[in-house]
Amino acid sequence: MKTRVLVSMCAVLLVWLTVSSGAAQTMVLPEDVFYWQCNPQWGSDPFGAGCTICSDGVLVTCGSMLLSWVAETPSPHPGELNQWLTVNGGYIGCSLIWSVVAAYDGQDSGLEWLGRTTFGFDDWATLDAELDAPDRMPIVNVLNGGHWVVVYERDGPSGIPGSYRVLDPAQQSFSADRTLADFTQGGGQIIFGMGVYIGAFPTPQRVFFDGFESGTAGAWSSSSPPTL
Repeated sequence: MKTRVLVSMCAVLLVWLTVSSGAAQTMVLPEDVFYWQCNPQWGSDPFGAGCTICSDGVLVTCGSMLLSWVAETPSPHPGELNQWLTVNGGYIGCSLIWSVVAAYDGQDSGLEWLGRTTFGFDDWATLDAELDAPDRMPIVNVLNGGHWVVVYERDGPSGIPGSYRVLDPAQQSFSADRTLADFTQGGGQIIFGMGVYIGAFPTPQRVFFDGFESGTAGAWSSSSPPTL
């Protein structure tokens, strides 16, 4: 009897800790928020100065993925977000203004823009720190600066490209096997920078542990470039 009571008390304590830490959220899987930028539904939609979502809308697509994770208003697909950005000053030419994406849901508890930085080398420690923070999601610059992917998880040793799982807008469908290892270039630099948003991202790895990670996220400058 004493054993059962003790187990019950431990279970109650665990639930209380989970709820009080803000971790009692609906779990959202990466495949639930994935979008392909060239989907025929929106791929030919224009923006900026002669650009389309399929040709130049990788960041719009990444923004749609993040908003689908956290937005308190209905989650926009890339076409819907592009329409909203077009009428709300979201572009300079074909360059996205990162901070405007965060204004889409209009809620302080939704998506917030933190900042952007560039790397002169593969700065795995900075990327790790952002992934360890329970409320941050990095969009990472790859392919010599020519492409962006959402890095949502590290599953393996730090600094090993295959440990970092990504959502790649250039892929036609979601793949759990897509990692930063797919963006190696003859053994050279892989990550060239990143932009980071803040939000409640209830992934399988974070839903039970929000508030308990020990990682220290990097400091961000308010002077970070505001556009692509």
